[in-house]
Amino acid sequence: MTSASEYVVQPGDTLSAIATQNNTTVDQLVSLNNIANPRLIYPGQRLQLRDTRADDSEAFFSELWIRVSDANDVPIPNLKTTVVTDAGEDEHVTNEHGLVPPVQTKKSDEKVHVFVAKIDGGKKKVAELKPPAGVHQVRLQSPKLKADLPLRVHQGGSDHQEAAPLPLQPGEIQHNRDSAGNPVVNCGVECPNKDNLRLGPNAKYRDFILAASARAGIIPQGIAAFCEAEALKIFIPKLDKDGKPVKNKKSHLTVMLNTGEWNPDSYNEGGAGGLTQFLPNTWHVMATASGSFLHDKIQEKCASEHVTQLPSHEILEMRKDPETAILTAGDYAKMNLQDLRGRGYKLDNVADVDKAKLAYCAHHEGARGLSRIVNGTLDDQDAHKLLVAQFRTKYSDGTEKAKKYEKEVGLTGAAAYKKFLFDYIDSKIKPINFACDPSKLKTPKGIEAILNDIKG
Repeated sequence: MTSASEYVVQPGDTLSAIATQNNTTVDQLVSLNNIANPRLIYPGQRLQLRDTRADDSEAFFSELWIRVSDANDVPIPNLKTTVVTDAGEDEHVTNEHGLVPPVQTKKSDEKVHVFVAKIDGGKKKVAELKPPAGVHQVRLQSPKLKADLPLRVHQGGSDHQEAAPLPLQPGEIQHNRDSAGNPVVNCGVECPNKDNLRLGPNAKYRDFILAASARAGIIPQGIAAFCEAEALKIFIPKLDKDGKPVKNKKSHLTVMLNTGEWNPDSYNEGGAGGLTQFLPNTWHVMATASGSFLHDKIQEKCASEHVTQLPSHEILEMRKDPETAILTAGDYAKMNLQDLRGRGYKLDNVADVDKAKLAYCAHHEGARGLSRIVNGTLDDQDAHKLLVAQFRTKYSDGTEKAKKYEKEVGLTGAAAYKKFLFDYIDSKIKPINFACDPSKLKTPKGIEAILNDIKG
């Protein structure tokens, strides 16, 4: 049920389906309706489809929320910014979140030009954007860092050798002298780095990603893509030009913006929890898997508390710990890949950039289920049941939505389910998005091609 700017949720609806049907995006629906968990909507819920604030004199084609960050993806506050559209030129100063007030365009071919102030005066053009319809967020990341230079007395000789750059963490700053006695400021930035890994707002999880990569035998960009696919995100209030929270006219709640930061303390309606969204049964399997990070951590905890075992709820609570969640995801990926190898599949044919996609597929289907898809033994009846399960919610059994999907794609049975699964995985697992230099990664294959490769 829809109106020009509102939609009433029906049983079995999903945000992605609603967005597609109404020419908008999931991000826009989340932002306008203050949705904390994009996977949880309910029948009868009224969703605002368009921004209908009273101060809008005309309807807009697009609205951009521009966030400016430094080389470590830390928001840059108090940055003088100039935005030019067909309507004219506006000057702003970024707020504490690096945001400027929303920028609106009226036409589909209208461009947004963004300039920022230069340290030595004047301004520099940093972006030319042609936004699609709806409300969107844009992150403009500078390759530089701003550092204060305090005066200090320097004793002794040089403390910085030009041929041996100092290993600094992102955001770390050191003030040194080179071999000629000249002052040198060393700044730690995320990119470039020897691992070619870019995590942006999730850089604090870097060590965990690298450890999981080593355990699983999957490139770190693949582990990061796995986390990105599973983790819910942290949101911040949307602020107007005066720095006040923007309220939704329908619900009177503060409109929220997606920070892109993974939220380790989250659950969905299916019972999956934590940063990597493990279901309880699978988490307990990993808890008993000898040699797994989770198993070893439980044993250490039992020893320190002088008990023989931990209660189930305490083990499940460990899903909230980012290190445990990420490393357990790596262990589970390794377990699934070993299972596939044991079934005779030729995993040596899979490029490093594609192993995360294969592991995610095994995670989704289980090794036996994936085997049926690869071998072509998944029958139409079972495939239809699997497709229905993908659309099932606590308000609907998913049957009608599955039938609607089959009609839309013109396929039924195993063919329809495989298309759904392959499209889902290809859209979710994108290691290239987490590379400092994407050109250093091979072009990834689609999951269907990967599954053909492992047949040999």
